[in-house]
Amino acid sequence: MQKKLALIFPGIGYNMDKPLLHYARRIVTEAGYEVLVMPYLSTDFEEGRVTEAGIQRAYQMCQRSLIKYDMSDFKEVLLIGKSVGTLLAGMCISGLTGRSQAELRFLMLTPLSPSFPYMKGRRALALAGTKDPVMNEELLQTLAEEYEVPLTLYESANHSLEVRGNPGRSVEILADVVQKIQLFINTDGNDK
Repeated sequence: MQKKLALIFPGIGYNMDKPLLHYARRIVTEAGYEVLVMPYLSTDFEEGRVTEAGIQRAYQMCQRSLIKYDMSDFKEVLLIGKSVGTLLAGMCISGLTGRSQAELRFLMLTPLSPSFPYMKGRRALALAGTKDPVMNEELLQTLAEEYEVPLTLYESANHSLEVRGNPGRSVEILADVVQKIQLFINTDGNDK
C-alpha cells in the first residue's frame, strides 16, 4: 500500500502547539499519514504582517523542503494550511502536481482570499469564523461558492476559531473542527 503525506503550513504566530494545528497533526498521524511541517518562521514576515517578500521567502523554504521528498511514493497528499499557510499550500501545488500522481486534498483553516483559486476542482474543506478580522463572512461565502470549496462558518469565532469571552463555545467549536477533519480525511475522494 502506498503512503499518505500530510504537509502542514502554519500561520503567522499560529504554530503547531496551538489547538487547531495540534489536533490536525494528531488526527493525521493517527490516520497513518507521514507528516511534514513546513519550516518557514514568522520571522519570514515583517512584524507579523503578510508581505509579498515574506510570502516569497516562506514559499522558497517550503519548496526546498518538498524537493527532498519522492512524491511518487504517496497515493495522497493532504495540505493543511492555517491563515497565510493556506496561500503557501496553494502556491506549492504546481511543484507537487508535476512530481506526483497523488490525490491532493486541502484543509483550509481560516483561509486567506488568495488561496481559494488554488482549490478549484480539488477536494477541499474550509473552516472559518464570522468574526475573523482578516476575512469577512460575505467574502468567504462568495469565494467558497465561486471556487466550489465546502465552507463551514462558526458564528462569532475569530481568526483562531475561538469566541472571545466564551471559552466553552470555543471548546465546542474545536470539537466540531476535530470531527470535520476526521470526516474529511476518512472519506474517499470520489465524493467531491
